Amino acid sequence: MPYANPETRRQRRRENYPYNRQRILEKEKVYRRESSDRFLRTKLKYRYGISEQCKDTMIQNQEGLCALCCKAEPVDIDHCHITSKLRGVLCRSCNIGLGMFRDDEGLLLKAIEYLRGSNDENVVIIPDGG
Repeated sequence: MPYANPETRRQRRRENYPYNRQRILEKEKVYRRESSDRFLRTKLKYRYGISEQCKDTMIQNQEGLCALCCKAEPVDIDHCHITSKLRGVLCRSCNIGLGMFRDDEGLLLKAIEYLRGSNDENVVIIPDGG
């Protein structure tokens, strides 16, 4: 075995990476695509402590719709970042939107007040070109 020493093997890979970069990236891309189901199961188990069947049950309990907007297909597990307690399964848009508010209820309430307060009377119309 030419590189039985792990450090020698790592060093050789680092030296050869620039020459083989494109081939390596293509190989990794194919591997990720072919292994996506396994990665999903691993992520669910280690990040949230649940199985794929548990996620499917959560989605079924939500009647196959996002727990927040009740319109789109749920794909992302929503959880409390402090307690790690699972809340539901959200569509990508709702999950990103909720994440932007950093689970801050006060900030969400301010956003609601802002939306309620923005009516036609206080909207500024900017003409084209300026």
